[in-house]
Amino acid sequence: MSQGLHVALTVVEILALVIAVAVYLIIFARQLGSISESAWQASVRLRATEEQLRELGTAAAEINSTLDELHVALSPVAEKAASQAVRR
Repeated sequence: MSQGLHVALTVVEILALVIAVAVYLIIFARQLGSISESAWQASVRLRATEEQLRELGTAAAEINSTLDELHVALSPVAEKAASQAVRR
């Protein structure tokens, strides 16, 4: 094999390698873009869920407070009903 042919084939081989790496990097970049988009969407959904849960937490605290007030108010009534039930 002549030296000129050997150099030409080496250049072609290097070009093929550079093209293959470039194609790989383009595919990799697209996949990273897709992953980034999915992560962004998940983040937005997570923030919305967090806000809804924060509102539910406030409502649950209010409900618990009201139930505690009812418990205090109705305890004497429950005790009286229990004592009358025992008498019968």
